[in-house]
Amino acid sequence: DGMGVLEHGDLLRVDANLEFCKTALGCLKGSGAFAEHAVEIGIYAQQIAVLEHAHAVKSRTTPAYKKKLLARAAESAQEAIRHFSVCLGPTHGKVMQMQAKLREWKL
Repeated sequence: DGMGVLEHGDLLRVDANLEFCKTALGCLKGSGAFAEHAVEIGIYAQQIAVLEHAHAVKSRTTPAYKKKLLARAAESAQEAIRHFSVCLGPTHGKVMQMQAKLREWKL
């Protein structure tokens, strides 16, 4: 995508977005209303996956930490797929989109 390495300011924004998404996701999960919020949970998990992947690929970090971030991104993507499948159906575009991302990321 030609972005190269994320600069410090960009990384801070990625971290802030990640923090926001994780907090929102935690609140939704904590509400116990999974069925009502499955789409929102999926969207936050999807966003977290994308941000974690960006962080892993574009930050200057150790190979071990990069591997850890990529594993987290894969986990978040799987969570998004699960929630989208439940509420939108396994063949919905959002499910396909996340599965394509996982293939593109080779995770």
